[in-house]
Amino acid sequence: MRVLQLCHKPPCPPVDGGSKAMHNLTTGLLKAGHEVVVRCISTPKHPMRTGEIPEAYRRSTDVRAVFVDTSLNIVDAFTDLITADNYNLSRFFSPDMDIELIRTLSGSRFDIILLESLFMTPYIATVRRYTQAPIVLRSHNLEHVVQERIAQGERNPLKRPYRRFLAKQLRDHELAVLERIDGVAAISSSDLAHFRAQHAELPMCTIPFG
Repeated sequence: MRVLQLCHKPPCPPVDGGSKAMHNLTTGLLKAGHEVVVRCISTPKHPMRTGEIPEAYRRSTDVRAVFVDTSLNIVDAFTDLITADNYNLSRFFSPDMDIELIRTLSGSRFDIILLESLFMTPYIATVRRYTQAPIVLRSHNLEHVVQERIAQGERNPLKRPYRRFLAKQLRDHELAVLERIDGVAAISSSDLAHFRAQHAELPMCTIPFG
């Protein structure tokens, strides 16, 4: 099986929980005899540390990163508020990443496209245009729940309503995405139960952190 793994931050070297979860899945698939191609986003918060990537990993995954400036921008946030786009997601979309994805899909055939987290779902439309391979969302968290917790802890009374608005947007987006993908790989049984309650017909499974 040939897998294209699309990551919202570099999975290697694994420096935090999210990158470790992605890296563990990559190495697990490789050890099982599958081919894995990795494309990831490099950000100011999570930059690609090229010099720290083992040569064996580089050769086996053909890992490539595209820099995307995901830094908070008040103007972009206000624009997304007007257009009803979710700023938490839209700042991960980049024309440069889109072009790299098109090149990758145009040059190779894949059996599965694996989206690592909700933050890679802005690229679903491009994936659909350039391949018939099924799309599987690997959900690391229920992102709307994370945003709701941030909203609850927000001390600024002016920011709190906006945080709640983002949380609702994320919840609506999560539901809409289930209609556009072919499967879900949840990281926990509780997350899996949540997704099954929303879309029982969609193929789903649990792929734990380790």
